[in-house]
Amino acid sequence: MIIKVHARNIDPMLRDALRSMTQFTLEHLIESKHTLNSLKINIHLKHHDDNGEAKPSKLANKYAPRAFDIYLDHHRMVHDDYDRADDRE
Repeated sequence: MIIKVHARNIDPMLRDALRSMTQFTLEHLIESKHTLNSLKINIHLKHHDDNGEAKPSKLANKYAPRAFDIYLDHHRMVHDDYDRADDRE
């Protein structure tokens, strides 16, 4: 499994946390070791029209995709799943 985080000026600990949370989640969701080892995930932290989007990569096989692009707008992320607010404002 290859996980890449594309972002500018973020804390290296945040980059490592995103990578490790993604790996932890996928290891629990996907039982097949072969499928897990063949995944390629690119996480992009940048402006987006919605809060985020996940889609198969342009170069991925359309019948059995193994490469995915995840776009997250980190400027709009204010509340988490527990409705806690970010106090950057």
